[in-house]
Formats: sequence, C-alpha cells, structure tokens
Amino acid sequence: MSRDFAIEASGLVARSLRISRTTRLTVAAIVSAVALNASVAIQFLGAPGQGILLVLIFVSVALGLSTISMDLYSRSSQAVNNLRSIGATRKSISYAVIFSMIGYGAAGAVVGAVAGTGVGAALGSPGASITSLAVDMAGVVIAASTATMAGVYVGGSLWRS
Repeated sequence: MSRDFAIEASGLVARSLRISRTTRLTVAAIVSAVALNASVAIQFLGAPGQGILLVLIFVSVALGLSTISMDLYSRSSQAVNNLRSIGATRKSISYAVIFSMIGYGAAGAVVGAVAGTGVGAALGSPGASITSLAVDMAGVVIAASTATMAGVYVGGSLWRS
C-alpha cells in the first residue's frame, strides 16, 4: 500500500475498524478526567509527590487506552482481514488507529488540565504562582498525551503478537 493511499485511507480504515465518534469521545473523556483530577492534586503536593503523580497519570491513561485499542482490534477482526486482503499492512492499520485517537486524547488532556488547574486555584492552592500553575498544567498535559500515544501503540502491538 503506497504512503499516499495510506494517508488518504486513514479515515476509511478508522470507519472500517468501528472507531466511531463515541469511541473518540470516550478516549477524550477518560484522559480529561484523569488530567482534571491530577491537575487539582498536583497543586497540593511537593516535588516528590508531583513526580509520583505524573508517573501515575502515565500508567493509568496508558493502561486504559491500551485496553480500548486492543478491544477495537479484537471487535474488528473481520474488518482487519478485509483491509489486509486489499493490501493494507498491520502497520498501516495500527497507525490509522493511533493517529485517529491521539488527537482526541491530547484534546482531553488539555481540557482536563485547564479545568483542573482552575479548580485547584479556586480551592486555594498554597503559594501557587501563575508560573508554577502553568508548569504543573504543562506537566499533566505532556504526561497524559504521551500516555495516550503509548497506550494506543501498546494495544496495537499486543494485538499484533
């Protein structure tokens, strides 16, 4: 399958694998909820606690999204076989899933981090400056977005084996 065809066909692959708007919104909601809770909590922790919390964000989001992506592949085994019969590789199918879910996961991370930072600031985090809030929010967004990519990739990798 040529690269140009693979890029143009990613929407078709996503529809064939039953990656619906509901699935994408579920991914965004999960990542948003984790980011919101973490953004509130991170404001009340010291540096060691913040590091541990960022690791926990990564692990929880990655586990959840790897499960969702494995479920997508297993529910869509017939569609995967049909796509493979017309020349799609497992790699191109995996990339279609990864890229269709990364945007929603990252958007959910941003929405959750902004809302959580606002809630934490409203609750009166001790000694929080605008700079520290921005750094905390960026850390949550980066951890959640990276976990989204890792979780979806691992789900696809486990499906391939």
